[in-house]
Amino acid sequence: MDNNGHYKCQALLLRVSAKLPGGRFIKIFSPQIGVISCFEQKGKAAGSDNAFTSLKPYFLPDYSYVDLDLFSHRGKYYLSDFSVIYRFSLLTRSLPTLAATSLILDLLTDLATDREQARKLWPYTLYALSAVDKLAENSVDLSVVRGIAATYILRSLAESGYRPNLDLPSATTAERTCFSFAAGSLQTYRQTEADSSLTSVQELSGNCTNLLRYICSCPVQRLYNIVISPELSAYLWHFAERWLAYNLEKEYSGQKSLDELQKDSAAFLDLAAQIALKRRGRDQGAADKFVLK
Repeated sequence: MDNNGHYKCQALLLRVSAKLPGGRFIKIFSPQIGVISCFEQKGKAAGSDNAFTSLKPYFLPDYSYVDLDLFSHRGKYYLSDFSVIYRFSLLTRSLPTLAATSLILDLLTDLATDREQARKLWPYTLYALSAVDKLAENSVDLSVVRGIAATYILRSLAESGYRPNLDLPSATTAERTCFSFAAGSLQTYRQTEADSSLTSVQELSGNCTNLLRYICSCPVQRLYNIVISPELSAYLWHFAERWLAYNLEKEYSGQKSLDELQKDSAAFLDLAAQIALKRRGRDQGAADKFVLK
């Protein structure tokens, strides 16, 4: 920011949050400022009712990575201009990717409470949206989408002071372990049985524990390159949901949508299996009749 209150920064252009006769409010996320709403006035001499100060169209390119020019006056932000660096145009192509995007950005809004947190979460948010956008280029695998969302939940919470303790004393590493959400740490079953306060536990396999450690510590450039099985992805999602609920005591609409989509997918697969079984039965019956004849 210069002495006149002008900002030139990179930002994520999220969405138009409100439209007024004289302009529009735009929600943005910048590592320098955080998540804010800024106002863009309609251009007085633009020659069109739908033209704005930036001379950009009325329909804003949502979910875009932009160079931003704005200024601050009396605690409010006003947009002067922006240029699109990259548009995440595929985020809204399917219900799973749209739900994951909604979850990521709603959680970001709650966690980016100051500029320091905004700077921390900036790269993780960009890489998460990029991973979802890239996934949407082809047929969308719901288990992969939930894996990306779970990874963002866990890493963004870890960067915001909610890092799970996944270390065990070397003397106990040979024992069966579980994670106590009450204690926020890895425990042995012997410890949970001896201490009644260690409630709300989830068993963790060695693979799952190693995956959680990796997610909470690896470089952001490698965070979304993990390839895991659908079963491990489901386990990771369940853990992330419980860790999120325990720490923030919230459930997001995108989170609910991903859960509902998973239920619908499971019901569809079950129905498809029943139809296939009946079809095989009919085909076998027809074959038997043919042989008998």
